[in-house]
Amino acid sequence: MPWATSTDVRWLQLAALLLMVGCTGGGGTPEAARWQVAERLIAEEPSGFFDRAALYDEVEVFAWRFETAEDIAAWRWSQTPEPVAGGVRLRADAEPASLTRQIDLAALDVDALELELAGLERGPLRVRWASGDPGSSTGFDGRATVAGRGGEGKRMLRHRLALADVADWSGRIAQLRIDTADETLELRAVRGLRYRLPDGFLDAAVQLGWKVDLDHEVRHAWLAPPGHSRRHRLELPPQARLRLAYGVVGRASQPVSLRVSVKREGQPAEMVFEAAAEASGLETEGLESWRQAEIDLSAYAGENVELVFQTVADGWSASAGLPVWGSPEVLAPAVNRSRDPVASPNVILISVDTLRADRLGVYGYPQPTSPRIDAWARERAVTFRRAVTTAPWTLPAHVSMLTGLDALSHGVNFERGAPTELQLLPEILRQRGYGTYGVTGGGWLDTAKGLAQGFDVYRYWAAEARKLEVEAGMERALEIVSAAPGPFFLFFHTYEVHDPYRPRRPYADRCPPSQEAEGEQLYSAVKSKRDPAAAFGASYQLRRWRAGTPMNRSVRAGAGELPRVSCLYDSGIAFVDAQLGRLFDRLRELDLEGETLVVLTSDHGESLGEDGYFKHAYLFDSNLLVPLIIAFPDGRQAGATVDAQVSIVDIVPTILGELGIAAAGVDGAALQPLVAGEVERAPHEAWSYAGHTNYGVSLRVDDRLKYVFNNTAWPSESPRGQLFDLRSPAGEQRDLAEQSRQQASALQARVAAELREHASGVRLQLANVACGALTGEASGAPIQVNRVKTEQPEASAIEWLGRRRASFELAAGESVSLLLEAVSGELTLAGEAVSCPGGRSLPFRATVDVETLDQPWLLELTGPASGPASAEPVARLQASLEGSRSSAPSETEVDPRLLDQLRALGYVE
Repeated sequence: MPWATSTDVRWLQLAALLLMVGCTGGGGTPEAARWQVAERLIAEEPSGFFDRAALYDEVEVFAWRFETAEDIAAWRWSQTPEPVAGGVRLRADAEPASLTRQIDLAALDVDALELELAGLERGPLRVRWASGDPGSSTGFDGRATVAGRGGEGKRMLRHRLALADVADWSGRIAQLRIDTADETLELRAVRGLRYRLPDGFLDAAVQLGWKVDLDHEVRHAWLAPPGHSRRHRLELPPQARLRLAYGVVGRASQPVSLRVSVKREGQPAEMVFEAAAEASGLETEGLESWRQAEIDLSAYAGENVELVFQTVADGWSASAGLPVWGSPEVLAPAVNRSRDPVASPNVILISVDTLRADRLGVYGYPQPTSPRIDAWARERAVTFRRAVTTAPWTLPAHVSMLTGLDALSHGVNFERGAPTELQLLPEILRQRGYGTYGVTGGGWLDTAKGLAQGFDVYRYWAAEARKLEVEAGMERALEIVSAAPGPFFLFFHTYEVHDPYRPRRPYADRCPPSQEAEGEQLYSAVKSKRDPAAAFGASYQLRRWRAGTPMNRSVRAGAGELPRVSCLYDSGIAFVDAQLGRLFDRLRELDLEGETLVVLTSDHGESLGEDGYFKHAYLFDSNLLVPLIIAFPDGRQAGATVDAQVSIVDIVPTILGELGIAAAGVDGAALQPLVAGEVERAPHEAWSYAGHTNYGVSLRVDDRLKYVFNNTAWPSESPRGQLFDLRSPAGEQRDLAEQSRQQASALQARVAAELREHASGVRLQLANVACGALTGEASGAPIQVNRVKTEQPEASAIEWLGRRRASFELAAGESVSLLLEAVSGELTLAGEAVSCPGGRSLPFRATVDVETLDQPWLLELTGPASGPASAEPVARLQASLEGSRSSAPSETEVDPRLLDQLRALGYVE
């Protein structure tokens, strides 16, 4: 019988891989070594992530309070705590403070800590622990972070710290320490929780498919608790193989055996695979990660059999660890695979985050940053000289890249992630039989941001330090390319070029020396205060600090350091270039170039000190022009360049067009006709939106004219609309709006119409229809400095007051239309209107919950007209929902791990 242990399977995988990369004359692979998916056993994409913290019940293991002198004395305090009602106050205004407790605790008994406290606005608060025997003085070898929730510091909140999957939370815990930031906190309790499955949960859960995350790789999976089996009947094709992954969610506190059997009709089941997951193995071999296996089922070819998946264990406890089967699929040898262009080519989409087009040799850059990309472009690809992104930051630009929609159309322009209603490219390809794989740098591409939709396997980097991110990602990408059954889609993303800028050697050897003699110097752009005179647009300053020290010890970099910063940025590009060269080489070695469509692009560029601007937040071409290089499977027009302006929204229709799939409901267009020169495409307009940073929308009419309209509602000294001639020597340095008023006015009308048609959010209309003044205040969570917009070109009647408050004042007959983008919570309007005749004051106060707003809400004030018997409207205040509401998690629900990474990338303070 075909039977293999997990060790045997690893040898089988190695043999198969050697077969695949073995030379046959020209270095290609024999046709017999190529595989395709005959049947996915998890056919439909699961709708939910398996989250133990959300699905399990909780049992309180301990509760340490701070109510009595005895409670307080159980801790060692770096500063004397001040007793308050129900707890203690710890002042850390001058310097950080800490509290430490000696304990004797088995880590397996506690899955989460819950801290009940108030005052944590900025954060983070760090919890540290030391392993060992009670009373030991070993160092604190584990750490986890509690993020602050800005603006809610006075409220007593329960902050959850999940520990079940933290590697260092193991063995016996001897000490626990809580380190506060520079904030005054009130502590009420520290609780230890253990997860427990609710009664009857497993019976229902094992019947479903789930998205399961093990070690930052998400797969479609079945839960496999001992005592529950999963059965799947199918007819096996010739030379069939079963490929699957397996692992344990959480910690395997006792041995479990995962088994696969084949059952013929009327015969006993025959075991074909067995793997053991033990507690010791978990610690030494990392069984919390996915392990892969491939099982030969050719002995059952052509038979209708039942595959049985089961797990066996003695004394199993679900709170410690839950076995899972991941991505089970039956493979068969590929047939009729041609070397010529195919109807279903493999697709590889590469996104090098923060890469300016003008820093690549193929775009004319004189420095040797991209020799591998340049050679590949000349030999295999078409280079688009003017490609424009839809947004100058990562999340909205990638949503556009994967949907074909402009940023205004998809509406994902703030921290809230992509809603499930959006159809992403991998979802379309998976429905067409493609295996879909994502390898990303995480951050804004973390699974919490909704971009894992449609991927069979989604790998994301989650470490704060990014020294090995692109190398680790490329290793995973090469594994996928070498072993994935065709056809496959691979999305590869890296943050390597993103700040912090660091020297990547040997490429950085030519850079000017650092101003500091000791240590490796890093540079990063850090957000500074928003300027009211510039409509509260975000701005960044360049900071320098020494590697291995916190960024909060950084100093502002001087103008003399800009050449070094620019060179360090280039060294990151060169480092990525070398890694991409490995991918190009692998495709050639596997003879897959003729069967693979490769697209290389970026989400946005980078400001490197031009006119004092840093990072990416703006609508300058340094932020908006990105590379777009496409290698078609048949190598058509290899080495050619296209000068016509295009956009990253053209990527999805171009990929689908190569597969013969019509792209419906997208803003972009397939680029094949442009490449072939079959049609003279009219100048392609390119829209970009920087709503998150308060710089508005840009319309790049062609490669000459560019109009920028700042749609923030706040009056400012900066011009609301600007017109640039990009071909003139002054370029974006000279505003022609006043000089060309008619042209600027026409473009402004187009932009206003686009905003009215596509912008999404809560529309707030204030109208004063009386002869007196209408004054008041808008307050609440929806009133945020970067989310109150208007398409009206004249100065609005609203003024920012700070702390989610804004005032408004409308003269007789005046009205204002505002859009509150990506908001939730309650909006309160309060003030007074003056009616005529008589100047009677009509006060008002009303609150509406915009999260539940499903039909227009109207507040209409009426006052006397010609006499007390009649009344006329004096003011109207109306709110209505425009566009779609995102179903993704709120941006306030941020995983501390993700928050740490976004902080390392400079997005949050």
